[in-house]
Amino acid sequence: FPFLLTMVFMLDSFILKWWATTAADLNLWYTTSSLTFSCNVMTFLCFWGVLPASLVVLCMGPMVLFRVY
Repeated sequence: FPFLLTMVFMLDSFILKWWATTAADLNLWYTTSSLTFSCNVMTFLCFWGVLPASLVVLCMGPMVLFRVY
């Protein structure tokens, strides 16, 4: 049980870091068109990288709650 809880917290931390990175990427959107394209590509790739982790957290969250109670 502690391992699952640690894994969920690690995934949550990863998602929060991803949001911060995405916000920083989107702030660069106003510079040049080539930089805008590269930032949009990075944001897209980050989204696809974090999607599996988000799905795991959504699936494991209820399981952890049921094990606590």
